Amino acid sequence: MLEVIALVKLLALVGYAFLLLALLRSSVAASLKLYFALYLLGLGFWQLSALFITLTQNPGVALRWYNLQSSA
Repeated sequence: MLEVIALVKLLALVGYAFLLLALLRSSVAASLKLYFALYLLGLGFWQLSALFITLTQNPGVALRWYNLQSSA
């Protein structure tokens, strides 16, 4: 079950990266592109930290990632 959860989080992270690449290639206004890119980077950081929390075996490391995630 843990592998399925980690796979879903990884797929979401890949999706955010794909959206960021599509955004960089688009012809949207620069200010809108900047705001949406910042939003996607925030989502990517959140998803990456959630993936690390899921995959880590050490509770201290998981707590550190959780604190980073909730302070962002």
